[in-house]
Amino acid sequence: MLHSEIQNDHGAIALEEKGYKDIPIVKKVTAEMVEENYKQIKREVFDLLKTECAKQEVKVEVKETRKRVRSRPNKGEGQSVSH
Repeated sequence: MLHSEIQNDHGAIALEEKGYKDIPIVKKVTAEMVEENYKQIKREVFDLLKTECAKQEVKVEVKETRKRVRSRPNKGEGQSVSH
């Protein structure tokens, strides 16, 4: 088992903390602003998912259609064409 002990230089830490400055307030943010931002992001993600899922459905439909077309005999195969 490994046992360790953290040793801090509390005097050095206190001296460093004296030099700290408060972060200036750039913009006042309310709970309502945060809630509205959350809802907007949620709507945008939902719309993005809906759009991308629709694209995937179209791709799947196209692939399935291509498979069906390839499995059908071509028009005119086995038939003679007369002019």
